[in-house]
Amino acid sequence: MTPRRGRSRSNRRRAGNSGTPEGASGHSHQQWGAGADGGGRHGGCDVDEGEVAGDGPSREQGRTPQPAPLVGGHDRLPTPDRTLSLSDPVDISSLHLSIRHRPVLTASSELVRAHGHDLEDLRLSVTEGFGPGADWCEVDEELHTITMGDAEIRLRPRPDTPAWHAEYFQAGWGSRFEHVPLERRTDIAAYADRTYDLVEGLLQESDLRAAASEGGAVAVDRLVRTRIGLADERYAALDSLHSALLTPEGVLPDWALELIHIEAEGLNTTREWLTSAVVAYHHGTAGRRPVTIYGGVCFGFSEGAINLVSPQPRLDGAR
Repeated sequence: MTPRRGRSRSNRRRAGNSGTPEGASGHSHQQWGAGADGGGRHGGCDVDEGEVAGDGPSREQGRTPQPAPLVGGHDRLPTPDRTLSLSDPVDISSLHLSIRHRPVLTASSELVRAHGHDLEDLRLSVTEGFGPGADWCEVDEELHTITMGDAEIRLRPRPDTPAWHAEYFQAGWGSRFEHVPLERRTDIAAYADRTYDLVEGLLQESDLRAAASEGGAVAVDRLVRTRIGLADERYAALDSLHSALLTPEGVLPDWALELIHIEAEGLNTTREWLTSAVVAYHHGTAGRRPVTIYGGVCFGFSEGAINLVSPQPRLDGAR
């Protein structure tokens, strides 16, 4: 079936998004938010409209449980094969918000800031994202919205009580990962979590000169080594994903080949800018640096440019 799009507010209020043009195991039973039978089923289980809207306490407990104290301002939510450290979770139990008979007790500070610290607006985003008629899916024990944006709202089980923690998942199931089969979303989610903090802006010669002006050669070396480390970690994550997506015959399905190609192209762009910046800073430009773009490599001249990947048609009629 073709999923519906854009029913969640999660991306309309998205603030401070750090996505870039280049984008940045195990298996579980996962479903689209809207049931195939066309009835009132979402994500594979019944959802009570009044409960989703936050009108009452959790049926599971008879009352809304309170979040356990957070030690040192941090809480860790373990999930299979991946654990995400949640920085400064915010107590939102006063909203009496419940999804699938579980209360939503905390939210990430990033999610709260993106809603202007307006908890009522946050409540509306969650209820619209996971309520009747919305599109969402299950990824392991988590619930994710499905939108056309570059980030989703997800609910993760808290380890200390049967309740949810709300946060952003830094990728879009209706955009960047639209063609990922439901049964492989666990692998993709793990990859997205692993690489989100590894994607920085493209390094330029001017960045190295700015570092030199502030801290000399030591600062330049530190910046370059940091970017090299990030690129190495991204490669390791992509290599693991590539292995996880291979079929028993050792080939990638078409959807996986396209996804890996896009991610590899982004990593290659990062590496190419990094090496060009280092060469230009120490030794000069060596001509004009080609620009890696989707679909080719643009080699620029004073007047116009050519694509180094695709042959250019001749304009003079010659054969």
